[in-house]
Parts: sequence; C-alpha cells; structure tokens
Amino acid sequence: MARRRSSQGVFFKPRRPPGTLKHESMRCARGLAVVALAVLHAAADPAYQADVLRWREQRVAALTAPDGWLSLVALHWLRDGENIVDGFGIFRLAGQQVWFRQDRQVAEKPLRDDSSGSPDEIKEGTRIATLIRRGDRFGVRVRDAGGAALRKFRGLQYYPIDQAYRVEATLLPYQGRRVTRVATVVDGLSQKFETPGILRFRLRGRDCELEPLLSEGKLFLIFRDQTSGKTTYPAGRYLYAELPANGRTVLDFNKAFNPPCAFTKYATCPLPPPRNRLTVAVEAGEKTYIPE
Repeated sequence: MARRRSSQGVFFKPRRPPGTLKHESMRCARGLAVVALAVLHAAADPAYQADVLRWREQRVAALTAPDGWLSLVALHWLRDGENIVDGFGIFRLAGQQVWFRQDRQVAEKPLRDDSSGSPDEIKEGTRIATLIRRGDRFGVRVRDAGGAALRKFRGLQYYPIDQAYRVEATLLPYQGRRVTRVATVVDGLSQKFETPGILRFRLRGRDCELEPLLSEGKLFLIFRDQTSGKTTYPAGRYLYAELPANGRTVLDFNKAFNPPCAFTKYATCPLPPPRNRLTVAVEAGEKTYIPE
C-alpha cells in the first residue's frame, strides 16, 4: 500500500475505507469455501470407496489364486510334430490339433485348448500344464501353485480413490460388425477382437476417445496415458465396462489394472490399439507392479 506525505512532511498510511476488512474477510471465506468444495468433490463418498476397495480385494485374490497370473512359470510354444516338455510328456502338434501322452508306452489323447473355455489339465506335483491357442499358434502353459512369484508377492500399489475418474461415456457404434487385429507382447502374434465402435467422454476437462473391444460379455479397454512408463506399466493398462444401455456406459478408471505381462513374461497380453493413447494423465487405478 502506498504512503502519502502530510503537510508537515510526515509519512502516514492512508486509512482503509469503512468495511474494507469485512469485505476482504468475506472474500477469504469464499475462497476457503471453494477449496473445501473442490476437496469434497474430489473425495469419493464412503459407499463408492467401499465398492472400489472390494474390487481391489477381488483383484488381489484372483491374482494370487493357485491358477492366477502369478502362478505362471513357463510357456512352451509348439512346433509341428513332437514336442517334449520336461516333467509332463510329449505334445504332438498335427494341423490344428494337439495330442498328448506321458511317454511312448501309452496311447495319445487329444487335448482341449483354452479357446474351449475349459482346457484339459495335466498335473505333476504342484505344477499344472494347459494348452493355449493364440491364432494359429499353440503353446503349453505351466502354472505352479508353489512358484516364487506367488511366494514373494507383497501387494499392489494404487492411486488414491478419486470419483472424478468415474465418468460416463457415449458409444458411437460402427455400422455393421467390425473385427480388428490387436498386437500382443509376443513378436509376430496378434489376436482378433470384435469392436463395437468408439467411446467418447470427458476426463479432467478434456475430450477423450477410446476404442473398446468385446470380451467376456463386456467392453474391454486397453489404453495408454500420460502416466504410462512413469508411475504405471509402460505398455498400458486394462479396464472393463458394462455393455452400453441406450448408447451410454460408465468408465471407472479407479478400477484400471495392470495386464498379466506386468507380472510374468509367460503371458500373451494384447497391446493398446493405435487410437487408444490418451493425452491426459489418468492418475487413478493400479500403479506399476514392483516385485520383491
């Protein structure tokens, strides 16, 4: 505040107009109220927090189950003809069918792969082998309920729950059925998915788009954002959403999670489609997994 000189040459501060302190106090109070409202808006209500926490518990339970992703210990891609997998036996690939026998003294039997929804299991101690099919390729995946990754698991890290990352999206459907090929973490391997259209939504004040895939009767989103490679898994994260009702659905990024390849090199994770690179930082959901 400027000072003025009196006629006697003495400097003095000009007096505040009446009511100035009162008005400034009111402005300060209004400012604090706005901050408080912003905090309340960002914080999730207790029921919503409980829902996300239950989802996190289910996520960890599935991940650490005896047949969860942390139990993977090997993946053997099969070549035409006989393939010997130590500890299990002989897998013979002939065309689009795989046959198995423990040794050459017993008869072969055909194996169901995971595309059937219920693959055959071959057990050897704590280890279980199943047949997977990815496009025209077949592999033997081995799980071990006593594996090192399961024993060393110490939990997951998450961003704080923030209801601002639960948004409504509109589906702009494609005309007719559309099938797309999605690259995976395995060189030269892609997977086919049906995609129903484009989801449009606003997140953190920005217009965004994602192309969902159809999987397990839901919308399956594979995306990267500005946290990828910094605080979240570099390849991207996954998110499921309900099929649209009247063209609309809800995307809850507090339930975004790491793909299986964040936990094991024996997964065949699909990668984000080219248009699923968000320019906004999605600071919600699961962070990068840091093993022990």
